[in-house]
Amino acid sequence: MNMKAPPLNNLLRKFLVFQLLTLVALVGLTVAFTGHFKSRLAGQLTEALREPLISGDIRSVSTQMSGPISRDFRGAVWVPKNGDAPFSVPINIGPQNILLYRTAAVPIYFDEQSTRLAGQLLFYYSRWTSIPTAIAIWLVLIIISIPVARHENARLAREYELRLKFELKDSQASLAA
Repeated sequence: MNMKAPPLNNLLRKFLVFQLLTLVALVGLTVAFTGHFKSRLAGQLTEALREPLISGDIRSVSTQMSGPISRDFRGAVWVPKNGDAPFSVPINIGPQNILLYRTAAVPIYFDEQSTRLAGQLLFYYSRWTSIPTAIAIWLVLIIISIPVARHENARLAREYELRLKFELKDSQASLAA
């Protein structure tokens, strides 16, 4: 009678691996969605500022950009193609640590056919701002899955106990015969 050990430890291991994979997937998805959202927002801001940027009205652009940039981005840098001096909001912001921040680069063209590049607007934002959201969702999933895991654990324990009793009675019957 070769009885296997109770599968309870195996169930716990699978539960923990599943929860870890769920957390990794949620973090990946929230980071990807944040990147997509920030890129779209950067494109919309750039479109609104296209005319003053092309005409070189830096003062107007600086005042218009400061509010939206401070709310949704760490900063932005205008890099003109013609070699004019770039400017940034806030002042003196430059390339950021790539582990902590991402850059959404939005090109700006002189013409509607997108053939003559005027420059690009670089938006810097934290790539990890969505981590608390991912962890909150993950915690809710854990709270929901704990009763399911406990029920499954109890069911497996009952099944194992019944199988053990059956094997014991079967062994006793074969010894008595």
